[in-house]
Amino acid sequence: MLKDQSQDSKRTYYECQQRFKQKIWELKDNHCRKFLAKKGADHAFQADRFPNNRQEGEITLLRNREGNLTSDVAEKSCLLFHSTFAVETTTDLSDIPCNQQPNTPPSFPLITKEKLENLIAELPNKKAPGPDGSYSSIWKEAPTAIIRKVAKEDYTHPNAYRPIALLNTLGKLFEKIINNILTHWAHQTNIIHPGHVGARPGRSINNAFVMLTSWIHHKWREGKMVMGIFLDVKSAYPSVQKERLIHKLEKKGCPSYLCLIINSFLSNRTTRLKLNTFISQKFQIPNSLPKGSPILVALYLLYNSNILLLNPPSLNKDKISLAYIDDVTHLLAITDFQYGEDAANEVMARSRNWGSRYGAIFDEKKTYFILFTKKKQPPNTITIA
Repeated sequence: MLKDQSQDSKRTYYECQQRFKQKIWELKDNHCRKFLAKKGADHAFQADRFPNNRQEGEITLLRNREGNLTSDVAEKSCLLFHSTFAVETTTDLSDIPCNQQPNTPPSFPLITKEKLENLIAELPNKKAPGPDGSYSSIWKEAPTAIIRKVAKEDYTHPNAYRPIALLNTLGKLFEKIINNILTHWAHQTNIIHPGHVGARPGRSINNAFVMLTSWIHHKWREGKMVMGIFLDVKSAYPSVQKERLIHKLEKKGCPSYLCLIINSFLSNRTTRLKLNTFISQKFQIPNSLPKGSPILVALYLLYNSNILLLNPPSLNKDKISLAYIDDVTHLLAITDFQYGEDAANEVMARSRNWGSRYGAIFDEKKTYFILFTKKKQPPNTITIA
């Protein structure tokens, strides 16, 4: 972390960072050459196996909806698109007015040259560009690279892969500008739920651990047990409903110009999937926040804040929620199992209701229930719908 945010300090930092990476590469190269010199040419393939064992391995076969394996690259691109972008869910949007217009006319703030230069300086080097390479004329069409998710058992299943949008360079710069304005507004107005600890200035996963353990130990000292319900939203970013997001931003008082820009940003987006040298047909993205976008996380923090319990995390409360972006934990302090079962089912019903209105589906494989207690006897059976 840079304490001095001057341009000279940033430039020096990035130069040192590049020299460090170059030195690491040289050490790896020297190590590989020494290995080959010692083992001989017979071990060349063994040496080559390690640096090439990357997540973006070739997608050889995929299993289609009929359960058959296919090697046709066009069919594989369709399967990957529908598993990573098109989330099949029924969303209740009946409470959102049709064709709602902003209450106030849009007023766009001035973006100074200094702010623009700072944002350009913060852009990381050697990141994957869009189809233009440097400059952009079409910002809403982005090719998508497909990489493997780590440690999946079956890579013939399309859900074992992750999409990464290769956004246009100027588009990313514009999104960083909008993200800075949106984040500043959200923190100035305290719109983001205090239980959110991920991707927020001055907070990290360590804060979540401290809050979790401190709250549990405090409830133990009060003679209570703690129930933890850990939820994970399946395909969180592709499941975002644009209409629900814009409606929520407007209700929270988001400046009208931001609502208009975000609405345009999420409308009529298209992509082409890149599978090695193959470029797929153009797909229309129905919903979704583009992975890799600078504004992605800020929008999702605002989108899913209602799933957290209204109480801010406090030692004086017996029900709190913590979240790290799309991973949500509900914590309940209880004195007996019957009350705990009723309270847990009430929280789960509330979460399912949120999911039906926000198009979210909870991943059963990543949903956990944990009882934190100092008592040694096994608990009674607890049924949670």
